[in-house]
Amino acid sequence: MNQRIPHDLFNSLETSYPFRARAYRVDRPALSAYIHIPFCLHKCIYCDFLSYSPNQQRRLNCHPEDYADLLIQEIKSTALQYPNTSGQGLETIYFGGGTPTVLPSADLCRILNALDSTFSIAPNAEITIEMNPETLRQTDFGLLRSAGFNRLSIGVQAIQDHLLRRLGRLHRFSDVEALSREARRQGFTNLSADLILALPGQSSEMIEASIAAFADLGFEHISAYSLILEEDTPLYCAHQRGLVELPDEDIERELVHTALCCLRQHDYQQYEISNFARNHQYSRHNAAYWLGEYYYGFGLGAASYLAGHRRINPKLPEELITHQYSEDLFVDREEAMREQVCFALRLLRPFAGSDFQRRFACELPETLQAALEKHHRLGLLEALPEGQYILSEKGLDFADQIALDLI
Repeated sequence: MNQRIPHDLFNSLETSYPFRARAYRVDRPALSAYIHIPFCLHKCIYCDFLSYSPNQQRRLNCHPEDYADLLIQEIKSTALQYPNTSGQGLETIYFGGGTPTVLPSADLCRILNALDSTFSIAPNAEITIEMNPETLRQTDFGLLRSAGFNRLSIGVQAIQDHLLRRLGRLHRFSDVEALSREARRQGFTNLSADLILALPGQSSEMIEASIAAFADLGFEHISAYSLILEEDTPLYCAHQRGLVELPDEDIERELVHTALCCLRQHDYQQYEISNFARNHQYSRHNAAYWLGEYYYGFGLGAASYLAGHRRINPKLPEELITHQYSEDLFVDREEAMREQVCFALRLLRPFAGSDFQRRFACELPETLQAALEKHHRLGLLEALPEGQYILSEKGLDFADQIALDLI
């Protein structure tokens, strides 16, 4: 059986996001906020996220120097429509991108201050900012730390410089080492690294070396996920033309299993399909998504989940000002039920009908119970005492297919 998240670790996670205690209500408060910064110094060849290189910024008339004011305006207008009346401050805040540290550190602090003055921030809030190592020299870590940022998510991807060059990354591993030293010196005690698996030309030994290097640098958290070939990216086009060879499905699975074993050897506990932590330093913000909590989304292309509605912001500044949404989907109670089962399994914790009943005040629907039993018969779920299910070792490889079937 795969090494699981220990019960005491999940119980500590529930301190901030009490899955069992918080009943499903359409009018429940949002205690998390995501802020999207859609700017990069350079667009990587595999990236399909909403981010604009300097040339694209000029062409679309979307400029970093104006962006903080645009975000603050959106924060204030959203607060009028969806005020936080719970008396609780924001418990998690996540600045993602793009590369948020392309913006001046002072602007990032202004945005954070606007969130605090508008919604209030809880004293023990987890406040994360993504950064890429190439912005090290323009980032004022001391200013960010004093403003309240307390977690860094660093886009390392690999430690081999030739792989980084192949991906179009601008940094080298020596930049990661320098960034880690400076962040520690300025008081950051929670660092997370991204690791991409199944890269062109990547071997098991390279993955093991990357994980060992992250462990030596003391990273508290690692997000490890397979490369996804996204249409219309330069990598996709090169692959279609036969210029780049990617590992086949069997080799990819071997590389993923190599990473899982190596992470365990270095004391990283898998608490979600693609996320690993030492000493209980899991991502509280991501847990809010997986536990079905509401969250604010600010910035171009940002997603939000408020009052039962999942919405995605537009990609251009003029549309954001008028508060148009590019997508708006209402998640009804039945949909929320299906999602909750999927998310609970993804968290690699035992899922039981009693959990569901506490959440939704009803029995697990027969269709969902039948789906769980089917995947148990296929060996993708393990049955535990008291009617609980958990992903099996085999099920980890098919988690996405299980989720699609349940939803």
